[in-house]
Parts: sequence; structure tokens; C-alpha cells
Amino acid sequence: MKFPVIILLLLLGVAKNSSAQSCIDTSRIVFGGACDPRWEPVCGCDGFTYRNDCFARNAGLISWTSNTICDDVDFDFTPNPPIDYITVNAMVRFPDIVYVQLLDRFGKIHYTNTLNVNDIIQFQIDFRAYPSGLYYLILFTNEGYRVKKVIKYEQ
Repeated sequence: MKFPVIILLLLLGVAKNSSAQSCIDTSRIVFGGACDPRWEPVCGCDGFTYRNDCFARNAGLISWTSNTICDDVDFDFTPNPPIDYITVNAMVRFPDIVYVQLLDRFGKIHYTNTLNVNDIIQFQIDFRAYPSGLYYLILFTNEGYRVKKVIKYEQ
């Protein structure tokens, strides 16, 4: 009885792998290709979120869905490194409450906020009072989370 289950699992793995492979044309992959860094996320046919359509195209993707994410939550912020403020652009796949935390490298919370997000939201975090160092910006929902590093240094 165990043998057919193993074969079925192997076949499902091959089917999943081949569907991801059929979505990528390796002849279209552009290593180091220049793209505009704007954050206009797209959900690739491979199940990964790309910064914009140029990044998806350079990864060799054949198709993607514009203005959406594959994950439950994603975000970007500018400028990095921060000068006085950072502007955060966040997107959720489904309407949800988004919890925001900014932690230093020791885990001390410097900023926290709770936002009700339907799809896209923009907000700012004031960095003027924070000392130089490494920070982690975390956005999480009941379904998932995303973490990005922020490095503040004195100019």
C-alpha cells in the first residue's frame, strides 16, 4: 500500500515542477538586465512576486498578473537608507489587518502600528529620532508576513 502512495507523490512533484518550468522560457532569462526599480508588483506564473514586469521578464517568465502579489503581504519603502522618513507602500492579497513593527538588531521594538488594509496602503515612519544601526521592518497579517532590512547611518 505504501508503494502506490510514494509513486503518486512523486508524480505530483513532477507535475508541479513541470508546470513551473513551462512558465519559464530559459532563453529569455537576462542576467544582470537593467530594470527600473519602481515597485509595481506582479505575481509570476511561477508563484513568486516580482518587483515589476521588467524583473519578471528578465527572469524568463512567460506570463504574470500585474498589480498583484503572490504572497499574502508584501511591501517596499523609500528611501533606503532613510534620511528623515521612509515611505512604505504595502499590498495585501486579501483585505486584512496589517501589523507593522520596526525592530533593532537586538529585537527592541522602536515603532508599531496596526492598519486596516483593503489592497494597497502608503504610510510614513519618522526615522529622525532613531540611532544609527540595523533595523528590521516587519509587516504581518493573520495569513503571512514579510521582513526587510533598513540601515540608518549618520550623514
